[in-house]
Amino acid sequence: ARSHDALLAHVDEGKVATGAALAEWIATDSDDIDEIDAFMDHQADVLEDAAEFDVDLLRRAVEADRDLLSAFALEAETVTAEQDPKLAALVDQLADIAAEAAREGVGESDQRDKRKVLVFSYFADTVEWIIDHLNDIADADPRLAAYRGRITAVSGAQGSKEEVLWGFAPRTTDAPEGADEDRFDIVVATDVLSEGVNLQQARHIINYDLPWNPMRLVQRHGRID
Repeated sequence: ARSHDALLAHVDEGKVATGAALAEWIATDSDDIDEIDAFMDHQADVLEDAAEFDVDLLRRAVEADRDLLSAFALEAETVTAEQDPKLAALVDQLADIAAEAAREGVGESDQRDKRKVLVFSYFADTVEWIIDHLNDIADADPRLAAYRGRITAVSGAQGSKEEVLWGFAPRTTDAPEGADEDRFDIVVATDVLSEGVNLQQARHIINYDLPWNPMRLVQRHGRID
């Protein structure tokens, strides 16, 4: 929606922009006329003359699309984690895993290994959505009591990969002395953890969503098997 507003702003200046030029314009976020002029000069080779277009038709079409996208955004903002059936299914699955580990584990350390779970998502935004909910629900749901304070995330946008790996599977990642405390039982991650790490200390993988490339699933599963 913002890119559509940016396109309309260019049309007001007699130009039409697409792609990277729009992205750069959004990033400037300025109403200063001198900065606008400087931007237009800088982008002169990728901006087209609005006179080449039916400006009235273009404006109506862009405004209609912008309004539709804004309506989608407003609707999306009304969704809460408590309304998300996929999150609820994840919580139930984790509760089953924790109960299974308690039944089958021989001693505290073995129980901990048996309840360790890697939750993979294709999207960093979804990782954040999941981790926020799990941290909240673990404090409220007695079925997840074993996971309280032992949940973390890693993606391109958050988390230290090494610290997460060492804290999640210190034995199979050969965590160095001083960083080898077993701190985490649930790691929510993007595919930054799908290759080249040995997490066999964990027992379970949950694919919260599926990647386009099925080979990614093989790589994910290879972390613990």
